[in-house]
Amino acid sequence: MTNNHNYNTPSKGTTNWHTPLNENFERIDTDIEIRDAESNLDSYKPKQGAKFLATDTENEFIGDGTSWYQLGSSGQNPTFQSVSAANAEIGSAAGETGWESRPFITNGPKSINVPDDYETIQGALNSVPLFLRHKYNININANKGPYDENIQVPSVFSIDHVGDRGLQAGLMINGINGKPEVNSIFVTNIVGSAVALSNLRPTSTTGVVDPTNTAAVQVHSTSGVVYMSEIDFTAFSDLYQAILLYKSAQMELVDCDFGSGNVANGVRLKQGHTSLYVRGGNTGDLRGHKYKVNGGRVFENKAQTSSWSASEGVADIESGLVIDDQGEIYT
Repeated sequence: MTNNHNYNTPSKGTTNWHTPLNENFERIDTDIEIRDAESNLDSYKPKQGAKFLATDTENEFIGDGTSWYQLGSSGQNPTFQSVSAANAEIGSAAGETGWESRPFITNGPKSINVPDDYETIQGALNSVPLFLRHKYNININANKGPYDENIQVPSVFSIDHVGDRGLQAGLMINGINGKPEVNSIFVTNIVGSAVALSNLRPTSTTGVVDPTNTAAVQVHSTSGVVYMSEIDFTAFSDLYQAILLYKSAQMELVDCDFGSGNVANGVRLKQGHTSLYVRGGNTGDLRGHKYKVNGGRVFENKAQTSSWSASEGVADIESGLVIDDQGEIYT
């Protein structure tokens, strides 16, 4: 094994023992790191290969014989030309959502079971990476519910994958063994391809006190499509609106049950360029309208929505339009 510094040692009986020792002293200036406050850096000679660690700023410097040069990868805010890591996390102070540190990017597909892997749905959602390059499934077991949670789907950037049924969804939140009950559902800032929620039964509302701004499901400010399938709204007796789309949100709606008189209005579109794509399988009899449009567009497959009716008509439109596959336009 080689000694760390391999300093010279005088031979036994030598008369010029001072020579190797002086060589060692010369090497110490470069072998041993200098430690001092950065303000004192210029007090030291920048010998070729000398090292200086600033005890106050954590910056590191290397001498080249004439000057000191700082290493960019040192200090409290280091910089690198490139970084390669199997796993990385981002950290932030908790905001209103309570989200703190999250993984940065996926390194493979993953299936999470609630409550086996995480006790709460929100705990599972908080573990979802910010960038999704692989499919993440969160399976919620109805047999082990209900779940007393207002679930909030965190912001994700979803790219580079194709999910079930051709749906490009990086994050799929599914009820299994029946329809698990949750309090309410809130989704915001989905970028890229879709997030899918299916087979869930909300029992409460999310939003402010004003009833026109509360709903069992709210989707805000998404450039990616939020796919809602088999959501059951029959737990309510007098719900003003089942779903609120707000500020450029996009949703695709299929196979949802709005009950018989349980809900007044199906979906409200409010502010910005909100879009709703209504496919087949939705059922129920609403007391008000299917769509209340206060800024946005609805595209309805009329032939496949015959089992979904509303006592006051298809749409109440303040601004925007509703158009169906047979060319009928409501404004």
